[in-house]
Amino acid sequence: MRIIAAIPLLVAILPGCYSFSARTSTHIRSVAVPFFENRTDRFGLESQVTEAVARGFLEDGDLRVVAEHEADSVLRGVITRYENKAAVFDQLEQVTTMRVTITADITYRDLVSGAAVWEQKGLSAWGQYRLVPSTGLPAQTEEDGQIEAIGRLVQEILARSIETW
Repeated sequence: MRIIAAIPLLVAILPGCYSFSARTSTHIRSVAVPFFENRTDRFGLESQVTEAVARGFLEDGDLRVVAEHEADSVLRGVITRYENKAAVFDQLEQVTTMRVTITADITYRDLVSGAAVWEQKGLSAWGQYRLVPSTGLPAQTEEDGQIEAIGRLVQEILARSIETW
């Protein structure tokens, strides 16, 4: 009988003990995002990726984006590869869709403890774009594929940097 009586109390207490959006380290409240290094032949890609990552942190709102000398953490990236390859062909073996893949080496470091929170070499994300109109949708450009790939890269970086289960 006591167990049954304790259930409402446990239900009220336990939700406060578990969180779906806790940071890896609770003392990390800010992040610096220095310009990514670009080792590809795509001019300006480092600016696009860096700005998208910083904007992602800003929009998420969990960490403030600040200068490195003010930050509790820093996210550094090196863009190591850019590919633009055929992805989908029609019945006549003509390319209808291209795939842009961006690969980067990422390190997220806790500046308070000096420890790496996470690092990943060869983190890749892709985006596709249509060369020909399809089902009422217009043709797209390589830039459309880049934007999609960068968006996916940012999602992965944010998931690894902020979300813990």
